[in-house]
Amino acid sequence: MAAPKGAVEADWSQVTRFNARLVKELDQASTNEGFRAASEAASAARAAAPKRSGRFAGSIQAQPVGGGDQGGLLTFGAGVPYAAWIEFGGRRPHFRPYIRTGRYVFPAAAAAGTGFKTRMIKAATTETRKSR
Repeated sequence: MAAPKGAVEADWSQVTRFNARLVKELDQASTNEGFRAASEAASAARAAAPKRSGRFAGSIQAQPVGGGDQGGLLTFGAGVPYAAWIEFGGRRPHFRPYIRTGRYVFPAAAAAGTGFKTRMIKAATTETRKSR
């Protein structure tokens, strides 16, 4: 039977396949870019961190999440009891002005997040253009 006048027929299987591929590709891109952003932030924070003993800078790490298939995580301070004081400040062992937004790790993470957003927009644009 022919479609009524003015009706549009669509093969939704193509749309479904495209959406499935897009979700898969963007999921992979977010995983790769998430770990890349964490690694970039860790490198920048280590470079900016004070190196009196090097323990604080050495504690700044990017770690894969979920065995590497769920992005990355930026960590700092493991085994360094004074890490929060270096990053944020406080009264002990001597006064260091408190900076709520951090000095090294948090600013580096914020900068890497901006790059992550830009790369994800580019990945989404690239994937949607492949369907043309």
